[in-house]
Amino acid sequence: VRCGDFAAAQRATSAAAQGTTPPALLALLSLLAQEQADPGRTGIEERLKQAIRDARDEKFSASQQEPFLDRLYDVLAAADATSAKHATIEEWLWCKLSRVGAQLISQRPVRVGAEGDALVALQREVDEEYGEAFFSRVPLMYFSVMLHLQQFERAVAHLYSTSTWAVEAIHFGLALQHEGLLSCGAAVAADGPLLDATSARPSLLLAAMLERTLLQWAKEQPVEMLKYVWVLRDDAGERERLSAKLLLRSCQTSALLQSIPFIPASSKKQLLATTAAALKADGLVTQAAQLLYQAELFDSLAALLAEELSAKMQASRPSAEEEAQLKKLRTDSAAFLAQWGSQQPEQAQQHGATLDVLLAIAFFLELSTSWRRSREGRVITQMLAALATPPLDSLLPLEMAQVESVQATFRYLRPEAQRAFPKLIEAAMEALHAKYEMLKAYRTEGDNVPAELHKLRLQAEALVAFAGLSLWISAEALGQLQLTSATSQRIASWLADMA
Repeated sequence: VRCGDFAAAQRATSAAAQGTTPPALLALLSLLAQEQADPGRTGIEERLKQAIRDARDEKFSASQQEPFLDRLYDVLAAADATSAKHATIEEWLWCKLSRVGAQLISQRPVRVGAEGDALVALQREVDEEYGEAFFSRVPLMYFSVMLHLQQFERAVAHLYSTSTWAVEAIHFGLALQHEGLLSCGAAVAADGPLLDATSARPSLLLAAMLERTLLQWAKEQPVEMLKYVWVLRDDAGERERLSAKLLLRSCQTSALLQSIPFIPASSKKQLLATTAAALKADGLVTQAAQLLYQAELFDSLAALLAEELSAKMQASRPSAEEEAQLKKLRTDSAAFLAQWGSQQPEQAQQHGATLDVLLAIAFFLELSTSWRRSREGRVITQMLAALATPPLDSLLPLEMAQVESVQATFRYLRPEAQRAFPKLIEAAMEALHAKYEMLKAYRTEGDNVPAELHKLRLQAEALVAFAGLSLWISAEALGQLQLTSATSQRIASWLADMA
């Protein structure tokens, strides 16, 4: 019986002298052997219930029995046992669990966890009368007791608390959860308690346990670490959150650039987006851009590049290194936008407009920097040609009649693009003034220079009118931002020279 071989137990009792084994107990053994051999036999459950009751009645009506017979009545029919002593905790626990099994069969259907549940009563008895300290004197004994009592949450939490067996606790937890045997609570801080005992049945914070354990492994083998996370039966969002957190904390986000076949494509795309957003918030724009490109989230990548371009163009006196970084960013962004436009022209046009505008402004400002250093006339020619080419031709007025329409266009631009306009206006005005001075210095009689000078003067006046105070006030994202006093003075001086 202790080995669970009821057929062998039945043969052993049948071989004994006739009348030695009480008939009701022998009948119960016979039914248990039949049920073990054919669990789905029709009507066996009701017959077992009656056989257990008959065995109890037989036990209570009999005189004093020898110890082993008492033990059989106790474990097979949950009859009241005499105060028998047990040699080991395992034997004691076996007797307790056997009684519970007989009680659960013989009782009317009881909702699991209800007050009449024999297993719940045993769990409460062990917790209140003995507790963890009683069993912890023997290594792993409390863990074994909790497993047998089906208190899997307490078992795994206890095993994890012994650092020697922490990895095994993870394995047990994942396997039990995978089979639907583990109650798991919502994720909390990884350094907090792992067992939520606020309810009648405690919940194990398995995700927090994984977060605490897998961090070091993530630094060495990030993809292998992700396999553990994706064994969790939590919803995909929870797995994505935990994966992103571990990869970010271990600085291993580049692992997402590899092929990871066990993560569904939709989940990996969301994981890439979540991780990229966190990297961007930490100022790691290059790494974030790589992940967004891998996820093919081109609209998000375009927005990220636009923000970075706008931010880098705000530097008042950029160093040579900063200028080189801005130029590389512009070149890479232009290559990405061209590729996106060839693959998804409609989406690129719709979601890449701000990036396109900023690329044009960045290129124009590069030309302006080149002019200030070289003073070459060809650079001014390039700058003026850029002003007459899309998209700059719709961003700055060429004549006074265009001022209002161009101001309206400005108001609909994204803040990232609007912030670049003070430098753009100054560079454009400087180019017009430089061209004006060149023509005035080298003009000869009979040429068409006066008309060209007049045209440049009108374009400069339109630019000054466009850059009036009302433009900056209308840009809500910029508040009261406008041209600085020094810039305004330079522009006024250039316009006066062109009178």
